[in-house]
Amino acid sequence: MSHSIRNILYLGDNITLIDTLLNTFFVNKKTDNYHIVHLSNSDQLDLTLSGNSFSHLISELPLTTDVKDKIKADFPLLNTTYLNATEQSRDAGIENVFTDEVKAVLESLSIPIYFKNKQAQYLACNHHFSELFGLTPAQVIGKTFTDLSDSPLKDEIDKVDQQMFIDHQVGLHEYKWTNKAGEKHDLLFYKEFTANVKIQSGLIFDITELNKSKFLLEKQRRMLRATEDISPDMISHIDLKSRILSCNKPFEKFVGYLEKEVLGKTVYDFSPLEQAVASIKQDQRVIKNNKINEQEVVSTDYDGERHLLNIKKYPCRTNMAMCKGLFLLARI
Repeated sequence: MSHSIRNILYLGDNITLIDTLLNTFFVNKKTDNYHIVHLSNSDQLDLTLSGNSFSHLISELPLTTDVKDKIKADFPLLNTTYLNATEQSRDAGIENVFTDEVKAVLESLSIPIYFKNKQAQYLACNHHFSELFGLTPAQVIGKTFTDLSDSPLKDEIDKVDQQMFIDHQVGLHEYKWTNKAGEKHDLLFYKEFTANVKIQSGLIFDITELNKSKFLLEKQRRMLRATEDISPDMISHIDLKSRILSCNKPFEKFVGYLEKEVLGKTVYDFSPLEQAVASIKQDQRVIKNNKINEQEVVSTDYDGERHLLNIKKYPCRTNMAMCKGLFLLARI
């Protein structure tokens, strides 16, 4: 390295390493010999070169052949060092990644999987994915989703994918899908990027049965809640720290608050202190003993009226018979 080096333009992400390496070639202080200008992307490359007198360009980022040729023509005295392959050569190598061995691995997977490029063309997939369209993997490769399907989802899927390439974010999306046989499925798409954000990979999970189970559980929950609300008894559920998880309408009326206003709170928030302390202590005894407890207590409602309540506290148990909270039923 000689003293002919003056201003250096560095294009890349590792300015500290480049600065250190250049500095080792000089005996005197580096500021007496060269100055580095740093760009992290090539957007302002031509403008920066035109507005400064650089002796060297060091690019760690890949540049296309066209860009390199333009630099050579516009700045013939500029010494250039390219530390990476061109964008064109990198893109050209993407499809070569999917060898027969890789495709065999994809076929061994039990869920649909695909890979596609920025142009939304499928580069590889297994038969579980291609069967969604009633096709073979070979018939899918090189096509886009729009080429393969007339699904009303295609515009939405294309829009999501385009935005993902801009934001570089992992995507998780649920779609209702009708296959070629007319069968309806709920599919969950998990999408992410590989190869320096050049390729989108996607895994697809059939969650049809899971959603059916969730629907049935929600239906049962609503039926149970409706039953609780028409009960004359006050009903509530609390966790191991006596925080309220849910309550019914009679409970709301007694304490003078809506359910949403008491969630996460304890009896300390709406009962006289002496009554609250006694209630919490009893909760802890039930949790510790893991047994049902019944007792009569005097409690004050929202209007200040005192009532004699018969309270039953039931431990809610896990499959391992461990207490995970309490179910409370209070009757006036």
